[in-house]
Formats: sequence, C-alpha cells, structure tokens
Amino acid sequence: MHWILLRGFTREQTHWGGLLSALRDALPEHHFHPVDLPGTGVHYKEQSPWTIAEIRQQVSHQISHIPGPYGVIALSMGGMVALDWAQHAALGEIQHLVLINTSSGFSPPGIA
Repeated sequence: MHWILLRGFTREQTHWGGLLSALRDALPEHHFHPVDLPGTGVHYKEQSPWTIAEIRQQVSHQISHIPGPYGVIALSMGGMVALDWAQHAALGEIQHLVLINTSSGFSPPGIA
C-alpha cells in the first residue's frame, strides 16, 4: 500500500518528525510519501490556490507517478484536502483515510 501524508497550513513534510520513520519501521511492506501542499516545503515559491479543491488537484498531480490505490494520513488542512479528495476519488482509489484533528464537521461537539 502506498500512503500519502498531508500536513496542515504552513507546514511541510519535515514536520512529520519521527512519525515517518516509525511508520516505515513498523510497516516495512508499505510505502510512505510525505507531500508538501502548494506554497509549502519544496513548493514554497508557488502561490497556494484559494480553494481546497484546487489544492487537491495540485496534490493529485504531484502524486500521479505513485501507483494507487492509496492510504492517506492527513493532519489539519491536509485533512480538509484529504476529505475533498475522498469525495472526488474514483471508486477504490483511496483504501484508507486517517484524519488527525481536522475540522470536518462530521463529529460536532455535543452536550452530554
């Protein structure tokens, strides 16, 4: 399985810290690909698009050389991009979706 890792607004792939090596050590049969969003990391000179859909399209272009299906691990704004991707993905393109601390609205706070 190829896993795509997406960070949040103003963060780059180096901000995954030790998690990336821990994932690779724990799951050696999987491949992990940290991806910088437009305007961050290796793409810092690029202007970031104004919409999540446009960011998703650029991320899809960046990973087009990586064979699917994919697992996606995403944090914060990366989670917003991952949710948009999952909603627009071809059937079976995304096999696993792990969202960390994202503001999706799927589980709004409730009164106990």
